[in-house]
Amino acid sequence: MEQQIRMGVIMALPLILQLIGLIFAVRIDPYIRRKHRKVMLIIIAVDFSLVAQNIIGFVLDAFRTYPYERTLVGIYGYCVRPLILLLFFYIVSEKKKHTTAWALIGINTIVHLTALFSGICFSIDADDHFHRGRLATPVTL
Repeated sequence: MEQQIRMGVIMALPLILQLIGLIFAVRIDPYIRRKHRKVMLIIIAVDFSLVAQNIIGFVLDAFRTYPYERTLVGIYGYCVRPLILLLFFYIVSEKKKHTTAWALIGINTIVHLTALFSGICFSIDADDHFHRGRLATPVTL
C-alpha cells in the first residue's frame, strides 16, 4: 500500500515541476499584463490544488476505508475544474463579468454536492466503489 501511495506521488511529480516552472515563466515574462499575471497565478494555484486533490484521492482509494472523504475530494475536483476554464475567460475577455458562466459553475457545484446525500451525480458506497449517477449515465435512443 505504501508503494501505491509513493507511485501516486511520483506520477504527479512531473506535473508539479511543470507548474513550478510555469510560475517562474509567468512572473518573469514582461509581455504579460499585470491583471493577466494575477489571473494566471490563480489558475496555477488552483491547478496545484487539483494535483493535491488527485494525490489525496489516490491515497484514500489505496486505504479503501474512507468513502465519505473520497466523496468530498471528488466533489472538490468536479467543482473546481470548470473554474479554471472561467478564469481563462478573464484573460481572453477581461472586460466582461461572465455572469452566466459563474451561474453555471454555481449550478455545477450544487449538482455535485448532491453526492453527499443522493446518488444522482455519483456515489461511493461503503465498500469504497465509485458509481456513476443517473446524470452521468449515457442515454440510449
